[in-house]
Amino acid sequence: TQNNAIIDSNLVYSFGPLSNTCWLWDGIYVGDGNGVAVTNNIVVAAIDAGAGIQFNGEQAIQPNFPSNEILSNNDVVNIPGDGIYISCWLAGTCNNNVVTNNILYFVDQIYFGSNPLLRGGGGNIFLHANAGAFGGNNLYSNNLIYYTAIETPQNILAPGQTLVNTVNSNPLFVNNTGNATGNYQPQPESPAIAAGTSTGCPRRDFSGNPRTGVCSVGAYAPSVAAPVAPTNLTVTAVN
Repeated sequence: TQNNAIIDSNLVYSFGPLSNTCWLWDGIYVGDGNGVAVTNNIVVAAIDAGAGIQFNGEQAIQPNFPSNEILSNNDVVNIPGDGIYISCWLAGTCNNNVVTNNILYFVDQIYFGSNPLLRGGGGNIFLHANAGAFGGNNLYSNNLIYYTAIETPQNILAPGQTLVNTVNSNPLFVNNTGNATGNYQPQPESPAIAAGTSTGCPRRDFSGNPRTGVCSVGAYAPSVAAPVAPTNLTVTAVN
């Protein structure tokens, strides 16, 4: 069992498809552990209907997995299946998890060219209580969820679980290509800027830049423009 593992600042793209011998078709899959942190990752362009990020205790040894996990400030983009899937698979209580400041963009969609047209049948955030139950101290806050599909995508939540402070606006990436070539930094007018919570917010972003002030949603902290040099200055000599 791996405790306190950190999965940070990875670009995961074009993963899948499902084969006859392997069901691990998700971008990031965590199957056991305590205190695992999944932060600042960009997960984009799944080939098949797996999840962008999945915590699943089907084969876990750690009791009450997943508990005490952090899933924050990730960008999950262009995923036909679930954006974030968390399963309380085994008997027990899954509690004290933090799911904050994530961007889920065009999730649960099937793309035709550059157009998201159909739902893939999952959820943006899917919380599945199997033999276990989710406790009352899990936090799902300040996530940005945006979509443009014919059908309205859904969040599928286990009993007693609630999303709070969700932003339903276009994150305004600098260049959203829907694949690994995109630039997923926020434009200056992005609603993701300063829209996060300090809970779960990592100290640095995907590029290693420090996060200062109010935490922004997503893998990138906003860029700080260099000051403009003054012009037309007059120099006066002082005797």
